[in-house]
Amino acid sequence: MYEDHVTKRLHLRFRPDIEGLRALAIILVVGSHANIPFMSGGFSGVDVFFVLSGYLISGLLMREIMETGSLGFIAFYSRRLKRLLPALLLVTLVTILATAIILSPYEQVSQATTASLVPYWITNLFFSYSDMSYFSDDSASNLFLHTWSLAVEEQFYLVWPLLVFLVFKSTVGGQDGLFTQRLARIFTLVLAGSFLLCIFLSVIMPLWGFYLMPSRSWQFALGGLCFIVGDMGRVGKLQLGSNVLFGFAAIGLCLVLLGMILLHEDMVYPGYWSLIPSLGAAGIILGGTGSGTPIGSLLSRKPMLFVGKVSYSWYLWHWPVLMLGNMLFPEGGILLQMVLVVLSFLLAVVTLYTVEMPLRHNSTLVARPAVTVVLSLVFMSVCFAIAKLWQVKAIAWANTSDQVPYQQVRSELPVPYERGCDDWVNSAKVKICNFGVTDAENVAVLFGDSIAVQWFAGLAIPLTLDNWQFYVITKSACPIVDEPIFYSRIGQEYKICEEWRNAAIEQLQEINPDILFVGSASAYAYAPGQ
Repeated sequence: MYEDHVTKRLHLRFRPDIEGLRALAIILVVGSHANIPFMSGGFSGVDVFFVLSGYLISGLLMREIMETGSLGFIAFYSRRLKRLLPALLLVTLVTILATAIILSPYEQVSQATTASLVPYWITNLFFSYSDMSYFSDDSASNLFLHTWSLAVEEQFYLVWPLLVFLVFKSTVGGQDGLFTQRLARIFTLVLAGSFLLCIFLSVIMPLWGFYLMPSRSWQFALGGLCFIVGDMGRVGKLQLGSNVLFGFAAIGLCLVLLGMILLHEDMVYPGYWSLIPSLGAAGIILGGTGSGTPIGSLLSRKPMLFVGKVSYSWYLWHWPVLMLGNMLFPEGGILLQMVLVVLSFLLAVVTLYTVEMPLRHNSTLVARPAVTVVLSLVFMSVCFAIAKLWQVKAIAWANTSDQVPYQQVRSELPVPYERGCDDWVNSAKVKICNFGVTDAENVAVLFGDSIAVQWFAGLAIPLTLDNWQFYVITKSACPIVDEPIFYSRIGQEYKICEEWRNAAIEQLQEINPDILFVGSASAYAYAPGQ
């Protein structure tokens, strides 16, 4: 996602339009997370970052191999760690401290679990095996959710250098032309296979499709192909004229902006939809490989270059600042969001000049890549230990006598859930719970989703005391609207809900209640007519 593309040794030319594209991507992400109007699809900025990473890393690896005839793996990982780890650990530790002060011990426990995974870049694995969709309320309150994309990228860095090196070794005589052509074929195969996997998993196992590196590898491969086609120009006899390059850049920018407006959380994502920002990023990258285009000039302006320069630290800071700010001031509105965005940007600027740049250009670390790797592993382990210690302390605090009542209230379930009346997404079977007098003359039914369940105590107690028979028929997150609904938590259309609702209505007709109470949330993504 964030990679240096200026090195004295490897001669990968600086492209200001790439820095500007990085700025555009981070603006999209921050705007989306801050709920800025018309930027709901800005989460697709992460897709742009993935394509950018594939382009820059593939370029660095190819240049090093072609100029030196080898690949220094230790030096490669040393550069990655110097670039990415210091700011990541700083933000993680500051977030741990702030969370320990602001949140209750019960809330701290779940945060600490994720924080312990951040230093080793494996939070995406945690989210992929949990029930937390990227767009769900549960995950949205996790202060380390945004690190999933960094984890995907670091896991990509473990595989990609070896792949490029093996292709080089398999090339007889190491001819540059043959090496590039073979690498283009391999990248194309990775792109095709990973994209098909992405489409499949986005429907069948949406959390895996979203969070796991194999289903995202096609975006990195797409970036690698952009370097081969645009910068190397050695695939067949492909030549890109200036008009074609301008067309690529213009269409690419339109696609990236279209993704910002068009995409939303109620889509099967990434899937086919992720083509929009990914192809947009590829178009802009290819469009800037020539002598320059108006799009490239726009992205190369000084403000864009500065935002691009600070984008990594801004990405790290923006999410915990937004989350903690909104936890402290839940009714802050758009003004609070803008204040938090500015605050996160200022923290990013400070981090860039006091942490990122000094360590990245430290002469001792540059001269001793092995020392950098060892020190990085040590500091990663220290951060992990701090997070685990925090977790232990939070659990102990949550179980003290003064906190137990609060924890019991947080974990207490309404009676219908305790009795298994609500199967949520697991089954379309209608499970009716009966309360009160079984042979009563008067019958009442509570019908709906989890919003209906919240009225249970207020209805069940007076009705049963008055000798009514009281039935509960509910399914969480299932709207009582005769229309299909996309459920972001499972990443697909909630068909079980439709089957359950139809069956429940049939049973309601058989019960023929004297009073029917219907409860349904108002926040479902329905049009007014629906």
